[in-house]
Amino acid sequence: MLTLDFAESDELRAVLIALRAVDQTIAKRIRKSTQSELGPEWTEAVRGRSNTRLEVVALGNTARTSVSSNGITLKAATVGRRLTRGFDPKAMYAGVEFGANRNEKTTYQARSSKGKNYSVTRRTKAMLPARRRSGPVYGAAAEMIPRAAALWTQITVLTIAEAAEGKKGD
Repeated sequence: MLTLDFAESDELRAVLIALRAVDQTIAKRIRKSTQSELGPEWTEAVRGRSNTRLEVVALGNTARTSVSSNGITLKAATVGRRLTRGFDPKAMYAGVEFGANRNEKTTYQARSSKGKNYSVTRRTKAMLPARRRSGPVYGAAAEMIPRAAALWTQITVLTIAEAAEGKKGD
């Protein structure tokens, strides 16, 4: 499960202080607006950086965001069920994100239909990309974190301003 959480800059600290100071209904509106704006962008960013069908299915289709009063969390490979042939994105995301040694051979025991045991040697990681420092999720996160911070700040300021105008009119 890949999860990237951020709330380190001074701008984001100001948003956190504002969210703690405003009424809960306004804070809820800010969280919902941020979630609805940021969710599709994050999913498209991960899908856009995915090169293979496996990356799209395991990482792109499972990309989610969660917004709280304490920060924004960008996630991938945290939801969904097992894919065909037993591939579970929640447990096996690292090979898709960071690749593997494609030529490594694994030997395991198998049993024939007649009950005879025998050894099988195969390259079980051949379907994964070659080893790399980062994949689609980390690349998309580097691209999206500044965008998410700016979006969260804009939505917070706009929602608080709209609420203040509404209260003045009442």
